[in-house]
Amino acid sequence: MGREELAIALQQKGEAQVKALRQQAEDEAERYRLQCQLEVVSQGHRCDREADQSAQQECRQVDWLVVKKVRNLRLQALQELDHRLWQLALTELGRLDSQERRQCLDQLAAELPADSWYRVTVHPDDAPAAKKLFPGVIIETDVAIAGGLTVSTENGDICIDNSLLRRLEKLWPELSGRTLAELEEHID
Repeated sequence: MGREELAIALQQKGEAQVKALRQQAEDEAERYRLQCQLEVVSQGHRCDREADQSAQQECRQVDWLVVKKVRNLRLQALQELDHRLWQLALTELGRLDSQERRQCLDQLAAELPADSWYRVTVHPDDAPAAKKLFPGVIIETDVAIAGGLTVSTENGDICIDNSLLRRLEKLWPELSGRTLAELEEHID
């Protein structure tokens, strides 16, 4: 083989190698492009999942805040209703007539233990009846006692509040709770 033939063969071989290298580079560039596209798609899916999770978490937080706000509003409404019912109950106690108060006084006085009472406090309208029930005892009056009485011994060691107001105060949590529960049944 002559020089010229060798040069042509080398040139052809060089061109074949360049062509092979070019093809290899293009194939690698195509693989890299496909890999980048797959990575972009994968990142897009990951971003979508993260956005969905974030949105779901945001919705849960908003739902929790709404539930909390509704509970607070409901509690506030129940407290206001309880207060109104209490005021209404006090108004009704104040409307007792003398006969009803007298009956209450007789019944509530009969519940007291036998003791040497020194002082009895009743509604002003009940003072004559209290004097008959407790002869020889100091009778005091208080318009705040809508019905019933309070009694104490001379040294004040024993004091008993057997008034309707005190009984209402003791029963109010249960009475109010039942009333509010029944109202809620009708609302729901």
